[in-house]
Amino acid sequence: MSVALGACSDKAQQAAEAGALAEAYFQGGNLPEARRAIAEALQHRDDIVDLHLLRGRIEFAAGDPQAAFAAYYNALALDPLNNEALQAVSQLGISTGNIADAENATDRILAISPADPNALLVKGIISLARRRFEEATQYADQVLTARPDDEHARVLKARSLFLQGRRGEALAVVGGASGEGPITESVAMTRLEIFRQTGDAAGMQREFTRLRNLRPSDSALRIDEANFLFKRGQPQQASALVVRTLNQTDEENAQGNVTTAAIARQVVDLWQQYGHDGMAPADWRSVAQTAPLAAREIVARYLVNARAMEAAQEMIGSLEGATQEALTARLQIARGDTQAGLAAAAAVLQRDATQCDALIATSEAQLALGGVKRAVQAGQQAVAECPDRPEAYLAAAFAYDAFERPAGADRIFGDAVKANPQSVELASAYSRWLIAKGREREAVAILRRYTRNTPASLRGWQLYGDLCRRTDRACAREAKVGRSRAASIYGVDLPPGQLRPNGLFGRFIER
Repeated sequence: MSVALGACSDKAQQAAEAGALAEAYFQGGNLPEARRAIAEALQHRDDIVDLHLLRGRIEFAAGDPQAAFAAYYNALALDPLNNEALQAVSQLGISTGNIADAENATDRILAISPADPNALLVKGIISLARRRFEEATQYADQVLTARPDDEHARVLKARSLFLQGRRGEALAVVGGASGEGPITESVAMTRLEIFRQTGDAAGMQREFTRLRNLRPSDSALRIDEANFLFKRGQPQQASALVVRTLNQTDEENAQGNVTTAAIARQVVDLWQQYGHDGMAPADWRSVAQTAPLAAREIVARYLVNARAMEAAQEMIGSLEGATQEALTARLQIARGDTQAGLAAAAAVLQRDATQCDALIATSEAQLALGGVKRAVQAGQQAVAECPDRPEAYLAAAFAYDAFERPAGADRIFGDAVKANPQSVELASAYSRWLIAKGREREAVAILRRYTRNTPASLRGWQLYGDLCRRTDRACAREAKVGRSRAASIYGVDLPPGQLRPNGLFGRFIER
């Protein structure tokens, strides 16, 4: 649809030309250039509804719902009855967390067209987000009266019934226990969450199998299934999914609005929880030969930290540049060739004094050689440069401890678990350090806090229970109950404090 401006001024003419160019790029599928051109058009004139509408379409196609919402919201400010802007603000407001704006736009739509099914659906989703479940069910029924096959209305009704405690009715809305009839992607995702919440492992497995065909490139879903299989004691099957996920291209991951690095970090989290014994040499070789560079770097770093020497060597060999050199240095140090590793790290730092892996290697090497002050300095800098790397904190903390600065080590450990509250590696290391210092009560508190942040972590509950039994504390029973409960929590732990989802999909979060 062309941008009609009716312009006569120079700025209007420039806006018209840039807008037309943006439209052409958009129609041709060149989204980066379309974004550049529409931004230029709006710099010339930001009071033209059609330009904001076009920007909304471009940003939505580019996978940036927040920017799309902002564009449509601006269009609505200029034309409060514009149907495209009303519908977009109504629907995008839900997914972007702008609930009040979404409701306002939806109410305007319903004032014009009281039976508009899309607006009624949005009202139901808003009711669901506000935990007004009976009201949400009523809105879903209104939509289903007009459109009996509307899958989103079915999902809305199922979720609202489930959250009212009417679990059998909820499952019946989305196909019953056995999944009779055609099951769409949206319905399958809802069934998966119902089965997850009720601890129905067989039901979850059926939906995971179904969703592998419906959503073959959904890497986040593959991670979810791999976690399920690990917890069910099927490490080989889980590892097959992990390899498939790591080997997905950057483009495939981007389709699901996730980065390759984020997915690789989630895989590492799984290995830290369950171990990597299910990975055969051929699996590591496949990842080294096929996975995108960002994934290979993260996997190589994990293997060095885990002291999996042969697999680490193969993975590092697939890398390039400073990262390859620095991780090679860390591997040399791990193997006891400390002087060679220190020299290799120094060569990297001469070119880039902020390279994290080289700083960690330097700290580790200096610590091994007795240069504890230099180990502290390198470790401190590694933490400053890479606050998301547990191994940087560990290098700094161990260096401080060797330097006989326990207050410094304690501070580093404290910062580490605060910045990475779901890192079992850090929680375990900190608790061990505290036990060595005779601070048993604090060690127990660290693992207790970790299990609160990761209630599904079998390893966390095991560590907590072991420590409770060793220190003769009353928490051993609590740990036993927690581990038993965690065994049937079939989902990756969500970040602490994550809010309930506003839309039709996502985990049922009741805590």
